[in-house]
Amino acid sequence: APAAAPSPLTVSGRLEVDAALGARVAAEDVVFVFVRGEAGGPPLAALRFKGSELPLDFSFDGATLMMGGASVPERVVVAARVAKGGDATARAGDLEGATAPVAADTTGVKLVIDRVRN
Repeated sequence: APAAAPSPLTVSGRLEVDAALGARVAAEDVVFVFVRGEAGGPPLAALRFKGSELPLDFSFDGATLMMGGASVPERVVVAARVAKGGDATARAGDLEGATAPVAADTTGVKLVIDRVRN
């Protein structure tokens, strides 16, 4: 039987927190790094970390796609959220950051959590 084709989503890089927000990240805070298509929509894949792990290197190579057989667009946006509520639901007070659109196989992405969600 032929092997399954590898996922074209292999974007990777480094997540940091802007110095102005660093004190607002607690060690036990849940941190999500996720990828969605350039046009928006639901996340294609997500990784979960703890605030104590920041700054950190991330890679979606081998990550499970949330939409199963959905195709990965050529260009994606990588985003991160320090979820003060502890789950994936965005809430006021969460800390967030996002990249400009990049190719789904880009390496060396710099992602900075630099704003507070209103």
